[in-house]
Order: sequence, then structure tokens, then C-alpha cells
Amino acid sequence: MRLHRFFCPLGVVLALSACKKEKPVEVPSALDVFPAIILPPNASYVSKSGSADALALLLRTSLKVDAAANYYRAALRPPSWRLVSDSKDNQGATLLYAEREGRPLWVRVWPDSEFNATFVEMTGAVAKLHPDSTRAPTDSEAIAAGKLPQPAATFVPMAPPRMVTPR
Repeated sequence: MRLHRFFCPLGVVLALSACKKEKPVEVPSALDVFPAIILPPNASYVSKSGSADALALLLRTSLKVDAAANYYRAALRPPSWRLVSDSKDNQGATLLYAEREGRPLWVRVWPDSEFNATFVEMTGAVAKLHPDSTRAPTDSEAIAAGKLPQPAATFVPMAPPRMVTPR
């Protein structure tokens, strides 16, 4: 009978110690992930998710789906950005992939039928900004090495308007 009194509390202690709580995964800040945070007009925050290496922000905007997609197409153009991919997924959402200084940005745009609005999900990866021997090549280095396709179009900025001075 004495063994029962010893093993019963020991079993409870072992069971409780097995219920060790795991630390929640620290999600990086948006400033660590996104080279620039591009918010569409009338955007509201919905949620965020991620891991130690990536972050996804879900936003809602009052823009229509096409207008929101066009907004990001215009924002993700040279010289600051390089729009690498512009496509649709099997659910009809617009998918954009762009890079800025070697940092990736994925944008997914789809309708929010419940609120007659549009969802925008921006996903980025944590940048390793310190130089080391394993750094990824820049876009121009990768293109020169034949590892990236040439951009479909190049952006040539328009000349600024000339000012006429009165005589």
C-alpha cells in the first residue's frame, strides 16, 4: 500500500512535467521583412501570420479587385522594383511577385464578397542584409549569368517637363 502512495503522486508530477508549453514562434516585424510597405488606398488591417523567416499581412481595401491589382502593378515598377511575375491562380486571384534589392515580395489580390471589398495579402521573407560569402546575386548579376529571364519590358522614365522662363 505504501508503494501506491509513492507512485501515484510521482505519476502526476511526471504527467504535468510532460505538458511543457512551447514558446510561441516570434514573427518578424514588417520592417524586417518588407523593403517598403505598400498599402492600397482605404486599407484596413485584417491579420498577420508567419514564421521566424517570413511574414504575411492580410489587408482589406475598398478598391475593386482589378483596381487593387493595377495599383500594385503600378507601385511595383522600376527603378525601385522589378515585377517578375503577374499571373492568376486556380481560384482567380491575381498573383504578383516582385523584387527590390534582392528582397522578394508576393502580393495576392482577391475579392471579399462578404464586405464587397478586396483582400490583399502581402508576403515577404526576412532579409539577410549583412554581407557574406553566401549572399544571393543581384538581379543584374543573375541575368548576366543567365540564371534569370530578361524582364518582359524595360522602364524608361519620361524626361521631366521643361520650365519656360519669361523674358
